[in-house]
Amino acid sequence: MSIDLEYILIPSVVSVIGAFQLTRFALRVGGARRRLKIDYPKMTGNAEFERYVRAQQNSLEFFTIFLVILWTCSLFFHPIVGGLFGLYYILGRRSYFNGYIKATEDRVPGFQMTVTALRLMLIFSIVGFVAVGLKKHQGFDLFQYGRNLAEPHLKKYNADFILKL
Repeated sequence: MSIDLEYILIPSVVSVIGAFQLTRFALRVGGARRRLKIDYPKMTGNAEFERYVRAQQNSLEFFTIFLVILWTCSLFFHPIVGGLFGLYYILGRRSYFNGYIKATEDRVPGFQMTVTALRLMLIFSIVGFVAVGLKKHQGFDLFQYGRNLAEPHLKKYNADFILKL
């Protein structure tokens, strides 16, 4: 099986945006270090600087989880679904970082967004795994079955363009 580059364009762009975001977070930590006059290699002692470092470190820790789930969702379910949830994750991570550097309790809404995005991508990944397994081992195309169920309803509301995605 081969995959066209156009098929993986959206999750690829989302991955690069996520990497750019991590770079931006690192630069903000460096800026905070200079502004607060924290000498290298010191990482503790200033509560504001510690929040910057912790926000960046937590974002870095979650990035590998994000990438794996983004790509499994995109490849096994659909790249648009993976890409949209991936963008939602990135927005949540931004909210998390900006909240955390102000006050630790302000990180919670952004964290909830990121966890929601990860859970949804995981659910759609599992649906994709099941669909691929059913098709390979049982000859049952779950996605086609879903399209057949949805088609009359989508046509009724002139939304059958969705079937072409």
